[in-house]
Amino acid sequence: MAKRRKPGARILLFQKSGPERQGPSTARSVPKRTVLMVEGETEVAESIQDLLEAEGHRCLTAQDVDEAWWILQIAEVDAMVLDMGAAGPNSLEWLEMLSVSRSRLAGCTVVITDRAPHHTEVLKIRSCGAIVLRKPFVIKDLREAIFARLRPAAP
Repeated sequence: MAKRRKPGARILLFQKSGPERQGPSTARSVPKRTVLMVEGETEVAESIQDLLEAEGHRCLTAQDVDEAWWILQIAEVDAMVLDMGAAGPNSLEWLEMLSVSRSRLAGCTVVITDRAPHHTEVLKIRSCGAIVLRKPFVIKDLREAIFARLRPAAP
């Protein structure tokens, strides 16, 4: 039985072993990205993490935007998933600040929200360059949204 991680624990890298992936030469051929998830709901975070890690990507997690900011100071992040409802009350302001200080990352951010597409908050999210994904969503759509704007990784 797999060991469950503690909420907020940082998972560095998970590489499945087995016939489909053997040895470092195969692992290098998989374009790896680092994705930061800002998600307060453990079950949702674990589902997203499982999806990304199964594809060989590195997945970091934060419970809120304060923890996310700390992670961004010490880790290179290629994309981000930000749940507006679970990331804390100042999530939109933080995203707006990020769009100025790290515009590339803001443009590779998928924001999960339950707001209608014409809602003022959604319009502000889009003005930051982020992709908006409305709840409820299909996990496959989230994966596609995360990697929609990323350039191919260097081998």
